[in-house]
Amino acid sequence: MLGYRFQKGHKMPPEIIAKRVASRRATYAAGRGKITRRGAWTEAERAKHALVNATTRRDQLPIGTRKQTGPYIRIKIGRGKRGWIFEHRHVMAEALGRPLLPSEEVHHRNDDPTDNRPENLELTSRGEHAHHHHAGVQTHNHATSRPSGKWSRKHAACIACGRTSSKHEAHGLCRGCASRLRRSHHVPPVTT
Repeated sequence: MLGYRFQKGHKMPPEIIAKRVASRRATYAAGRGKITRRGAWTEAERAKHALVNATTRRDQLPIGTRKQTGPYIRIKIGRGKRGWIFEHRHVMAEALGRPLLPSEEVHHRNDDPTDNRPENLELTSRGEHAHHHHAGVQTHNHATSRPSGKWSRKHAACIACGRTSSKHEAHGLCRGCASRLRRSHHVPPVTT
């Protein structure tokens, strides 16, 4: 009768409760069950529980451990996932004597991300850091830009006046024709 199924609104008979408790105690005594603990843990129990239930191997690594993550090196300075930081940021923070702001970036002067010597690191803003890495590179959207030598993506000249001397405004019209069209239809101006 151990397989008694509890039904809503019914009380479990006391003899069934006693048999279940005795069965669980026997299972726990044989070392096959999980004992739930009521009360304070001892230090030995807490340490054993933490060791058994460590979620990942990274929680068991000692502080000061270095590991390669992509091109950069990370260093463990605390517990858990948040205990890992990039070594170059840690070195710069130590050199400055303060934590780095999220807006501050660290640039490697010799472009070697594994060379984290303080003399090779430079504190920059995001814009300056982007300038270091993208100097001389033109960035624009190729899907919307006009091909070289053409007046616009779809048209060789203004569809109203046929000129190419003034800049393309919208819908195949130059600035002058688009302006005249807006004035005649009282359409608000297009911002570029």
